[in-house]
Amino acid sequence: MSDIKFGVFLPTFGEGVTYQLNLDVTLTAEKLGFDSAWVCDHLFGVYSLAEKPSGLYPDILECWTTLSALAAKTSKIRLGTSVVAIPYRNPAVLAKMAATLDVI
Repeated sequence: MSDIKFGVFLPTFGEGVTYQLNLDVTLTAEKLGFDSAWVCDHLFGVYSLAEKPSGLYPDILECWTTLSALAAKTSKIRLGTSVVAIPYRNPAVLAKMAATLDVI
């Protein structure tokens, strides 16, 4: 029988999102014993047009930069992406980014 693991999805997009908010959530999750924290790899987010006429989120943090900054501040929580937008990056660059994050 395998152990059940719990993770949190970080608030990396939406009005007023900040790195500090993501760091606070991640450190709290780590302190509470969560196994992982996840971010989305989107270059922009969208509201429904009923929520916001422009349809675009005003604030969204870049996935790999956010993960790297969080990795430098955490000690045991695992970090990951819920999705990877492969068409936006050269595969070799993406592999190097993930390897560097792993080292951090």
